[in-house]
Amino acid sequence: EERFESAARFRDTVRALDRLTERQKVVASPDEESDVVALYADEVCACVSVFFIRRGAVMDKSDFLFGADRIPDESEMAAFLLELYQMREFIPRRILLSFDLGEDRETLEEYLTGRAGRKITVHTPRRGEWKTLCDMVRDNAEERCKRYRIDTEKEEGALLRLAGLLGLETYPSRIESYDISNFGKEQLTAGMVVLADGKCKRSDYRVF
Repeated sequence: EERFESAARFRDTVRALDRLTERQKVVASPDEESDVVALYADEVCACVSVFFIRRGAVMDKSDFLFGADRIPDESEMAAFLLELYQMREFIPRRILLSFDLGEDRETLEEYLTGRAGRKITVHTPRRGEWKTLCDMVRDNAEERCKRYRIDTEKEEGALLRLAGLLGLETYPSRIESYDISNFGKEQLTAGMVVLADGKCKRSDYRVF
């Protein structure tokens, strides 16, 4: 049993190192510092992926998922970027986009330049290595959406099976579960956990 646990820890360590290596993939010259932002959307969801390139390598990335009721279009991306960089302390000199901002690009550039205290360029490349990099980040966003769809289908399948077992016409969109514990005659404690559309909704958890 101990050998199995050791093997599992070793496997997890290797996977973590693989993820770290992938995250630090060299994609540009050693002095390059830029952010690459890409948008992918379909009828089910949307994902904005951001790769943070420092010293020519992808040092970190963030994926922002949106459900079908909140899919942003390119006209809303300026507001998204504005909010994103309000939360970040460092703004690189170059921000590459896989989409067009239209007239909002200059406005965003002016705001970011003022906030950073130096010239910031927001650019949508049409060819070359920067376009290839934007395409890579967009592929990442598309892959994240695919995983989201697969996970959603699994969750909906489980809810439909539960609805069948309970004799419900539709699957339950909200499930509340309570646990009541007694400690003596006066100490009564109850906890509530909530699932919304098959996912834990921790913001609705309660202790009574």
